[in-house]
Amino acid sequence: MTEQNQELVGGLSEDLYAIEDGGVKQVAMTTEERQRWAEGAKASFAAYQRGEYDRALAFQRCPSPNEFPRYRISYMQARCWERLGEPEVALVFMRETERLKPYFAVHTTAMLQKAGYLEEAHRRATDLLQDPTASPMTSYVAANVWLQTIEQMHSANLNDAIEKTIPVLRRALE
Repeated sequence: MTEQNQELVGGLSEDLYAIEDGGVKQVAMTTEERQRWAEGAKASFAAYQRGEYDRALAFQRCPSPNEFPRYRISYMQARCWERLGEPEVALVFMRETERLKPYFAVHTTAMLQKAGYLEEAHRRATDLLQDPTASPMTSYVAANVWLQTIEQMHSANLNDAIEKTIPVLRRALE
């Protein structure tokens, strides 16, 4: 195992324990500390965009300001692990994101599909499609997951399934 992989695994262990303990530590920060943290967050996101996921993940372990929403950290962790080709690990962090902010249920649903949990993804997508209060983007992503899981499971006629999604997508357009 390379040194970089060893660091990733060690960091993952730390991150999983942090979830178990309620999430990354949050602290009161002075204006200057918040500004330094914000600069670090920008650098972390730039590292993520360059594909330096280990660097982005390392920053997510730093204490964050009390007022910073915790779900944003677990969301970035999920996306880093997804990009690293570890959908099972990414799913752990996306479930945590959803726990902290239920709005992210559709992201968890899409990640379930990517991780191969087709039946659960399909069931959750079905539930989201039946939610009349779902946002247009939630409806769109849920419809996409729903149709893809039907196709992947070969469980129904895809044309009939597409016909069933049209009213949901029309409602989202309105």
